[in-house]
Amino acid sequence: MAGLRRAAQPIDGRIVAVRGVRVLLSHDLAELYGVATKALVQAVKRNRRRFPTDFMFQLSRTEWLDLKSQIVTSSWGGMRRARPYAFTEQGVAMLSSVLRSRRAVTVNVEIMRAFVRLRRAAGHVVELARKLDELERKYDGQFAVVFRAIRELMVPPQSEDIKSPHRLIAVDLDESLRGVPSADVDHERKVAIFDLLEDNLFHVTDHDCGPYRLKLSIIDNRLLFTIASHNHHPCTMIGLALSSFRRIVRDYFMICESYYQAIRTSTPSQIETIDMARRGLHDEGSELLKSRLNGKVEVDFNTARRLFTLVCVLHWRG
Repeated sequence: MAGLRRAAQPIDGRIVAVRGVRVLLSHDLAELYGVATKALVQAVKRNRRRFPTDFMFQLSRTEWLDLKSQIVTSSWGGMRRARPYAFTEQGVAMLSSVLRSRRAVTVNVEIMRAFVRLRRAAGHVVELARKLDELERKYDGQFAVVFRAIRELMVPPQSEDIKSPHRLIAVDLDESLRGVPSADVDHERKVAIFDLLEDNLFHVTDHDCGPYRLKLSIIDNRLLFTIASHNHHPCTMIGLALSSFRRIVRDYFMICESYYQAIRTSTPSQIETIDMARRGLHDEGSELLKSRLNGKVEVDFNTARRLFTLVCVLHWRG
């Protein structure tokens, strides 16, 4: 067991972000499971229907080259020709039903714990940013340089093309939304905010004051977007009727419950059918949100998806 702990220790460092999601690559998984990468990939291909695209996908050549330029690790074996496969948290969970060894099951438990640790860390970063905002408003200008230095330490280095003014740099919830019924709901909200801030395109029409700060509140059955510039100057306020989202949010929660149950008990074809419906509802909600913001805020589809996820989590009562 001690040997497994040593092998599982670097799992957190092996998890990387690709296409806006956290994944483990096939060669890292093969090393953790103690099997050849080719054997792992072949086992997955024999059970391809169990791995829809949000469970597993193959990196493009550009993604693979970009990833290798960002991260240096000896386990990657230098310049590989074959593009690796990326497994999301759900894909890793499904692997335990394909690789039927005791080691695979035990390693999967450690991998799941690593994903949980990363989600908790994401929530802590958002919470720290919110507390810094509160402190900065409380104290006068003599501490401004201190707060600025702390924020710079919290933000990872970014390439110049990512430093666009057309993006959100902060999302806060009004007092009307902070009274959550459980710690699980609070945690999911923080993770949804973290994912949105990690990668987004957000541009207020006719207001070039980005990057932007977004504050969400609910007043008179309307979801209010209060948008300010990076230095807290008011920019605009947008209200969306919640009634237009209720049906799709309700249906989305119902099908998510069916989906998670299916992963445990259903056949691959049943899982795929439910998963297609789940993704279809999520896409429908994202398109609806994007259309409601049209003419007021420019967002791309991926940002609309992350915003819709946050809207769903705000409706979740635990």
